[in-house]
Amino acid sequence: MRDSRKLALLKQLEKHNIKTCQIHHGGKNFFEYARKEALSKDILPINSCTKSITSLLVGICLELGYFDDVEQAFWPLLDVQECLQMDPLMKSITIHQLLTMTSGIKWDESKDWHIFKEDFEDNVLSTILAKEVTSNLNGYMNYSSADSYLLSALIQKVSGKTTEAFAKEYLFKALGITAFYWPKKQGINLGSHGMLMKADDLMKIGIMYLGGGIYDKKQVLSKNWIDRSTQAYSKATRVQGGYGYHWWVMDDMITPTQSISFYFAMGYGGQVLIVVPSLELVTVMTRNIDKNTNRSIEIFRHYILKEFI
Repeated sequence: MRDSRKLALLKQLEKHNIKTCQIHHGGKNFFEYARKEALSKDILPINSCTKSITSLLVGICLELGYFDDVEQAFWPLLDVQECLQMDPLMKSITIHQLLTMTSGIKWDESKDWHIFKEDFEDNVLSTILAKEVTSNLNGYMNYSSADSYLLSALIQKVSGKTTEAFAKEYLFKALGITAFYWPKKQGINLGSHGMLMKADDLMKIGIMYLGGGIYDKKQVLSKNWIDRSTQAYSKATRVQGGYGYHWWVMDDMITPTQSISFYFAMGYGGQVLIVVPSLELVTVMTRNIDKNTNRSIEIFRHYILKEFI
């Protein structure tokens, strides 16, 4: 990276309260920044990047044979008592629909978030299962942490382990991830948010995805699942681009005739893990929380991506 480009990037990182920024390119760590040295060692909030990890674990469940296909309905696998007020359409929602947030569950992210708070005493799972459902024949994507919570409940049910214990055995151990925190709500790890993780460890997940599921010469996740997860199935809400299996997908027009495709995990306030396969590029940013969640993506597009094209 030229000195002028590096200086411009550093100014943006400092201006917009970036805690850490790491760039991995061509198999090497290319750039590292931490606002304070301790931040490079601490576990930090990754917020809704947790969703992408939940998706990854669903893929491992499929590979282990805990269910046959993502087109299966999740309800029979969950095997819980039917709620008295359950919408009949709830039983037909597929795992694919949960992963792509096209389940049709009536969920307003800004208003329904309260069910995940500590002072919410009702049963979270039953509350979600009692929601109204639309047929959603057009496959409209509605950003929904409820879908992610149901996926975590599914992982827990089919594996017989908490989602956290499953992640430790089949993902974190292989990547050498030992320091993290994953909160639960009524015994189920929040598949949507809340995880704390070192930026270095979030980078390991990106490097594993870039390598087609291989990390340290071990196949951790199938390339087929990565390919399926990171294609756009619908137009995304909240950001430009599309939405895959709990991954955002973007084609960035860098010139009037040329575009670059990349996918990313994104958490509230600007926590991001970005993978650009064609450039062998992975970027991780953690950031102080503010309402401009897309800021980190904009910094990446304008001050990092162009450096490697």
